[in-house]
Amino acid sequence: MLRKAFNLAAVLFLFSALLVGCGGPGPEKAAQSALEATVSGDFKTASDNFCKKMLDEMPPQELIDEIAKELKQYEFDFSGLKYEVVEEKGDSATVHVSGTIKAKGPDDEKTDDMDEKISMVKEDGQWKVCE
Repeated sequence: MLRKAFNLAAVLFLFSALLVGCGGPGPEKAAQSALEATVSGDFKTASDNFCKKMLDEMPPQELIDEIAKELKQYEFDFSGLKYEVVEEKGDSATVHVSGTIKAKGPDDEKTDDMDEKISMVKEDGQWKVCE
């Protein structure tokens, strides 16, 4: 069950680059905030901070709702993740996210490795995911 939820989240994550932040002091904080919202199934919080281009390319709401329903069954531990800005030029940056996410659900526990580079842009004064 958890594998299915992670796979569904990965599809949405990779399609929409759902690592978006709330415009903190830097792109790594924005990526962290967005990742936690996304993986936890809080796509409203995450999508509030997508760049305009990504919002136009979002998958159907039915798919988002299905993924959120699956993910909300789990408790996530993000303490094993590391965020590092590997490139920053003006209003664009790349954040490397690595480490592990732990999840505990009704029927299982899982640890998944993460190794992603996230493209960030500054839009309206806030860092946002934009891939």
